[in-house]
Amino acid sequence: EHDTLKVNIEIKNVNRPPVFVKNKNDTTDTIYVNQNVNQVYNDTVYVEDLDGDSVYFSLIPGPGYFPSGMTIKTINMDSINKTGIIQWEPSVNNGNIEVWVLAEDEHGGLDTLKLTIIFPIHFEMICSLDLPFDAQSLVLSGNHAFIPGLVEDANTGGFCVVHIEDPDSPVLIDSVLIDNAKSYDIAISEKTAYLVSHSKGLQCYDISNLDSILLLPGSRPINEAESIVKDGDFVYISDKSKGMIVFNVKDPNKIEYIDDYHTGSDNTWDVDVSGNYAYISTDHKGLHIVDISSPSELVFKNIYKGPDRIEEAAVSGNYAYLAAEKA
Repeated sequence: EHDTLKVNIEIKNVNRPPVFVKNKNDTTDTIYVNQNVNQVYNDTVYVEDLDGDSVYFSLIPGPGYFPSGMTIKTINMDSINKTGIIQWEPSVNNGNIEVWVLAEDEHGGLDTLKLTIIFPIHFEMICSLDLPFDAQSLVLSGNHAFIPGLVEDANTGGFCVVHIEDPDSPVLIDSVLIDNAKSYDIAISEKTAYLVSHSKGLQCYDISNLDSILLLPGSRPINEAESIVKDGDFVYISDKSKGMIVFNVKDPNKIEYIDDYHTGSDNTWDVDVSGNYAYISTDHKGLHIVDISSPSELVFKNIYKGPDRIEEAAVSGNYAYLAAEKA
C-alpha cells in the first residue's frame, strides 16, 4: 500500500553574481598594467550582472604596499553592464603592486579581479670610458672588467683591463695589443685570462699582477676563434669555420687538445656551457646541443632549428635565450 502527495516547489530569487569581463563573452581574472611615477593612471573594469542588479566596486589591498590615493568609481551603464573607473597618481616607485578589485551586487553575489601594476625599470648611463679599440665583449671578475676588442683598419686585437670599483669613475689599468689579430672574446679564472682571436687562436695571460700582464707559453692556433667559455679544467671555443674545440687548460703553460665537434658547412658563432651540455650557435643549422660529460668523447644530443644566424646563446636553468639576426 502506498499513497502520494503532489508538492509544488517554486524557486525564487536565485542570484547570479556579477562577472568581470574584458569584452563580450570573455571573462578575465588578472590585468597587468605598466605605470610610471607621477603619471596619472586611468583604467576601466567591466562587469556583467545578468540579473540587472546594482553593482558596487571596491579595492582590496594585496600583499605589501597598498597604493595610497587609488580610487574606483562605480557606474551602472544599464541593467546588465557595469563599469568601475580606477584612478591613481603614484608619487614614488614602490615596486610591483597587487590590488584586488571587488564587484558585489545588492544580494551579496561577488566576483574579484586581480590588478597587477608594474613599474618599468629605468636605466641611466652614469659614465663612459674610451678604449684603444672597438670592444667586442665584456667579462667581469671582482672589481675589474676584461674587454677584448679590435681595430678593424689596423688588423690589431687584444684586451683591456678596467678597474670598476667606483662605477662613476672607471680606470683603464692596462691594454694588451696584438698585431695581426682580431680579438672577440675572453674567459677569466683567478690568475689567468684566456683570449681568443682570429689568426692567433687561444692565448693565455698571467693576470696575477694587473700592472704587469704576461703572455704565457701555452697557446693554440685557431684560425677563426669567435667565443670561449671556461668550465672546470676545460675551455670550449667556437671556431667560425669548424664548430667547437675543447682544450684542457689545467696548466695554462701547456694546453692540451681534447676533442672537437663539427657543426657542418655552417658558420659557428658562440658556445655556452650549462651542466653536462654545450650549446653551440650557428648561422643556418640552429642551436646544437652536445653532451660534454666526457670532454674527450663529445656526443651530439639534439638540435633546435630556430631562427637564422643565432649570434649568441645563454642558458639558465631549463631555458636557453637566443640572440638572433631575425626572430
